[in-house]
Amino acid sequence: LGEAQKVVASMVAAGVVPDVITWNTVMHAVANEAATGRVSGVQAGLEVLAQMRAAGVRPDTQTYNTFLRACTASSWGRGTDRVTAQGTWVTELMRKDKVKPDAYTFTTLLDACVKAAEEDELGGLGEAMIVLREMEGAGVRANVVTFNCLIGACCKSSRKHGLTMVEKGVKILEMMKESGVRPNSASFNTLISACAEAAAGSTSSKAAGAALTR
Repeated sequence: LGEAQKVVASMVAAGVVPDVITWNTVMHAVANEAATGRVSGVQAGLEVLAQMRAAGVRPDTQTYNTFLRACTASSWGRGTDRVTAQGTWVTELMRKDKVKPDAYTFTTLLDACVKAAEEDELGGLGEAMIVLREMEGAGVRANVVTFNCLIGACCKSSRKHGLTMVEKGVKILEMMKESGVRPNSASFNTLISACAEAAAGSTSSKAAGAALTR
């Protein structure tokens, strides 16, 4: 992040005006640093947004999507409450800036719910499904990455909650097909992993495997 900011300063000194792509790259550096815990994604991201506006550059959807990733990174493994609050805040900022959330916005938030979920939160599936409904309500179509994140939530908690989560994963796969989204290898591989996790946490390995072949 520090190096990226130095490059921007060098651009300005050379008379080159940083554009939205430049600032989005800096925001990407913020998100990466936030994921490692080196910086506060919220604080550093807000500083980048302020610098953009001061330079007369309007943030776009990619700017805010990356900012959302930066904001939610510190919540991974700490419960979904903070993620949902941060997601609401960032999407409100987007709307105030007249920037429309897209599939990546909602999928980033959905994925953050899964990553933030603690053991007793069913892999964040409940919160992730709420995000999916909000996505649909906004007229944004879920894609294969969105659905794979939902299946990933099932896999995350299948060792503890067993066959129940495998069955939820199968239902998501069916929902995916009904939505006209074609599952890919990652979709099936994640569901197979859920079966393996369920079998590892239960004596009923045959039942876990049977759910996938229905």
